[in-house]
Amino acid sequence: MMVECGCLSEDAPMVMQYTNYEALVCKLGIELVGWTEPKICNPGKRMTALSLNRLLNALRQGDCHWVKLTQVTLTDEIDAQDAKMLAGRGQLAVTRAPPRSIRGVTGMVMGSTRAQRMCQILQMMMVD
Repeated sequence: MMVECGCLSEDAPMVMQYTNYEALVCKLGIELVGWTEPKICNPGKRMTALSLNRLLNALRQGDCHWVKLTQVTLTDEIDAQDAKMLAGRGQLAVTRAPPRSIRGVTGMVMGSTRAQRMCQILQMMMVD
């Protein structure tokens, strides 16, 4: 998908940044369709196990996937993002995720829950 959109590998984010989703859409010209929740958000932070299962099934069945935007749709998305930025509600730029914490750092949660494992599976599927 990235090659098809003419994006270089260094332009692509290393991980999915849900807070920058609209900026990613405008920058890369692709969008996620078939998301099972009303708003695209980080699955690990705001979704229940039932919601995660529904999203995982949609990803596996191909109902949730990335599509390339048409030029008209991309222009509309960019205009909407510009309007949000003027109103003070938009993201200014796509940024890379900060480096992950290392073991022993305060606040680091050891082990993983079912929801965390499902989020890891979702992230791996979205990268492919």
